[in-house]
Amino acid sequence: MSMSDLWSKSYYCGKMFRNKRGSETKRPKNTTSKHNEKVEKMKALSVREPYATYIAKGIKIVENRSWKPPAKLINTPIALHRCACREPAIIGIFKIIDILKPQEALQKFPSQKEHINNWDGVYCLVVEMIKTCEPIPIKGQLRFWNVPEEIVRKLLT
Repeated sequence: MSMSDLWSKSYYCGKMFRNKRGSETKRPKNTTSKHNEKVEKMKALSVREPYATYIAKGIKIVENRSWKPPAKLINTPIALHRCACREPAIIGIFKIIDILKPQEALQKFPSQKEHINNWDGVYCLVVEMIKTCEPIPIKGQLRFWNVPEEIVRKLLT
């Protein structure tokens, strides 16, 4: 019996899960809340102002990074965090549609020329807003970071 079979055939018992064999195992991290509700994991990306607002309004659709994001994040919801301002906060949810080199991005999106850095080693994230929300105050981090469960719940309602 594989490990995934054990998890799928387990039941909740306080802070531990008891599988069909009767042995106790710890609950997998971030899969259920305190009230045993399924909670989605979500990553966030911090973007400096005014560029975060431009992304939220659909004005800017290309975000530059000096590092390549994991391919598994393409087409997954990501919280948009505005930083480098007096009130850092999550202001919406977006998804990465594609990751391009600057030359490719300039060819596909000539209207975004002012937002594309044509440097060696730069990755252009083509983004699309899913929804905006009232600002949810939270301090950001570098690269992609995990959004706390209570904020994910607010974003998904």
